[in-house]
Amino acid sequence: MYNFYLFPEAIGGIDTRFTMQASSVQFLTQYKFDFNKMMYEGISFLNKSQENRLKDYLRANSGFSSNLTDAHQALLRKYCSKIARWLIHAKEDDVFTLEKHLEDGEVELSNEVLHRILINRIDNIWPQPSADNVLIVEKVSPNKRAELMEHWSVGETDYEKSLESYRGFTNVIDHVIKKKKVMVGHNLYLDLMLIYDKFIDYLPKSYQEYKERLHSCFPHIYDTKYMALQLRKEFDDTVHSYDATSLSELHAAMADPKCTTALLFPPTVAMAVSHIKDDECRQSNEIETDTLGNIHEAGYDSYMCGLVFLRLAHLVTINKLEPALSAHPISFYDYEHHIAPFKNHVNLIRATLHNICLDGADPEHNRTDRLFIKAKKSALLRPEEVSFLLSSYGAVDISKISQNKAVVIVSNQICARRILEAFQSHDKYAVVRYNPWRHSILANRILWTGAILSAGICTLALIRNVKKQLLS
Repeated sequence: MYNFYLFPEAIGGIDTRFTMQASSVQFLTQYKFDFNKMMYEGISFLNKSQENRLKDYLRANSGFSSNLTDAHQALLRKYCSKIARWLIHAKEDDVFTLEKHLEDGEVELSNEVLHRILINRIDNIWPQPSADNVLIVEKVSPNKRAELMEHWSVGETDYEKSLESYRGFTNVIDHVIKKKKVMVGHNLYLDLMLIYDKFIDYLPKSYQEYKERLHSCFPHIYDTKYMALQLRKEFDDTVHSYDATSLSELHAAMADPKCTTALLFPPTVAMAVSHIKDDECRQSNEIETDTLGNIHEAGYDSYMCGLVFLRLAHLVTINKLEPALSAHPISFYDYEHHIAPFKNHVNLIRATLHNICLDGADPEHNRTDRLFIKAKKSALLRPEEVSFLLSSYGAVDISKISQNKAVVIVSNQICARRILEAFQSHDKYAVVRYNPWRHSILANRILWTGAILSAGICTLALIRNVKKQLLS
């Protein structure tokens, strides 16, 4: 497993802004996220709009010096000082090799960028092609430099080379898109939006356009959260049953010996020896779960998600195959055929839809995981208090609709049932299932308006009828 630390680079007017929530930072710190590595060694990335903007900037500013950060300028001064000291005693055609060792706080510049800056800043040298970890320059005569300058120009190839250093991790995503690789994630709705926005292009204004563009990039997406929720009833009362559908708990259920021993040829994930942290496990090839990484670490979560996906796919496949056919190793192509109904369905939490379909129409709005809560005795309802009381039963969102009433959106039916049972005789709050005709303010206004209009029309008709009788 390998964790890629990403961090946007400020260049050519592209200066990404982002916010940090205190609770999120605490969460990452709890699970030992390396903020220093992200800041100092993070890989850059660009989406298409940013790349086009940067390409225009590169054409107009071949020297880059106007956009260098303080850290870049400090590094450049250090390199120029070393070259200047060498030039004092150097003769024409002498070559100087400078090894680029970064110290704390220094930020590297690519050789392409360095070459252009040095050509513009120092008159009697010429950079030579070199490896990324060294910088090679030659002392040249004015005539030779003039000759080299005549043949030197910043062409499209140079721009592409410079762009490569700034595109960074975008190259990995481009490769995944080009090869049409299967993408697997757990509850990955937000992850897909982030991947699209950061590596492909800014999110379209239209939801339908977003779905179409995303599907054209990633035509084979599987959400293990959606799969687990759909398959839970199918595996009830079997050795493969599971209750919770969080990634860590699903992984524990799928990796349980009770599950694996009951399967014929269960799929396994072989770990490279170099990635096994514990020396004893490395020597014995017995891999314990907690030696591989930390929960909520990107690489380890990917490993757990991949294992859960393979085991669920295997369970689905062997349940649909004839016993004689399941008594041999099953290929991934067999898995794909039998898990096709789950492809391109992405789970949603706390929404009117249970899931969205990326390659077709979304299912109908049939989610009923909403509750109505009312403070008794006309007391004021405090959302923070309600949230604290209900959070122990599952994830909830509170939407206050009046001084003493609120709608509670819960994560699933199990959470809703637990809340209803717990609040049957609560002394302060009454909780019932949400009914839009009874609890929606808009629906109540429409009903009252209709009732008032109906009463008015009936009254007017009655008055006219009475007048007619009196006149006759």
